[in-house]
Amino acid sequence: MKIISYKYEEAGETGLKFLKSKFQNLNLLVGASGSGKTKLLNSIFELGSYVHGARKLTKPGRWEVNFEQNNKVYQWNLSTTINKENNLVVVDKETLSERASSGNDTVIIERDSMKFRFDKKDLPKLPKDQSSILLLKDKELINPVYKSFNILRRDFSENAILEAKKPGMLPDDPIIESIINKKGIHGLFEIARPLNVKLFLLKKHFPEIFSKINDYYLQVFPFVKRIKIPVIQLSHIPVPVISVKEKSINSFIQIQDFSSGMIKVLLILTDICCLPKEYIYIIDEYENSLGFNAIDFLPEFLGEFENTNQFFVTSHHPYIIKNISPENWSVLRRTGHNIDIKRGEELISSESVHDYFTQLINNPFYTEEPE
Repeated sequence: MKIISYKYEEAGETGLKFLKSKFQNLNLLVGASGSGKTKLLNSIFELGSYVHGARKLTKPGRWEVNFEQNNKVYQWNLSTTINKENNLVVVDKETLSERASSGNDTVIIERDSMKFRFDKKDLPKLPKDQSSILLLKDKELINPVYKSFNILRRDFSENAILEAKKPGMLPDDPIIESIINKKGIHGLFEIARPLNVKLFLLKKHFPEIFSKINDYYLQVFPFVKRIKIPVIQLSHIPVPVISVKEKSINSFIQIQDFSSGMIKVLLILTDICCLPKEYIYIIDEYENSLGFNAIDFLPEFLGEFENTNQFFVTSHHPYIIKNISPENWSVLRRTGHNIDIKRGEELISSESVHDYFTQLINNPFYTEEPE
């Protein structure tokens, strides 16, 4: 899935209103603190989770999403409200259309309080707390759309870092062989396993991918000489444990003693190298509490994958901003409850491209505080 354009409005007088914005494969969201960057990412991620039935919408609102999947372009409009008992967000209106270059769009779903039509046929009333895409996911017309809402938001909270360090049991070989035979490396991506186990399986079954992750990791952390993943006995259970050998230390250091930056980089490298095509991947303020060496690899690394996946990244760091082209910037500015989003090339002079960051921080659209 690739989001082509996105518009989101929270319901109510105090709700934030994100004006319609166009997106690229790689999108860097920049703006002053409080401009709405994280809120925008939250709305995209929650919408994807809602389509897949992983969570309910917590607030009513309106969405207009144009997206591409398998060379087809769709427009999905969704409006939600609070039910009569005032305790559940339900669908008020919903339409899904396949967009044609000729302008003659094909309406696939029409839904409101009076009707529910799919493929020009009337359907009985169905649960209003679920999207039509979820309710009709087994239909041939809808299944590709349902599958396209694949969005991963990598969590870098303290709890998430601790979770990544945990050991995990190795699954039985027949189970892994079955998954790999069906889905290849992307099957490993879908397995909810600790990082230790996932990298062990990558090294065993996809050594070329593990080698790529290893090479990038050693570039980011030049003091690391080698990575290994031995299997140790933990309470009489064999578990793999990622370990590194640093140049100045004779013994190996196990993952539980890694810094948060070393874990963050390893998570991103592993995620993206295993990411299925047409996934959306979200990174929010990745640079927090990181040294420069763990930051400067990111623009080039994401650039390797932007032709097959879509990325949304927020950052305040000069290096990341300067090393991602302004045509990939989405610059946010909030005025009251309205959030305007401009493309970077609208704010940057083509006559002076030597320092994008300097031009950005001197542009009133970026520097003026939210009103």
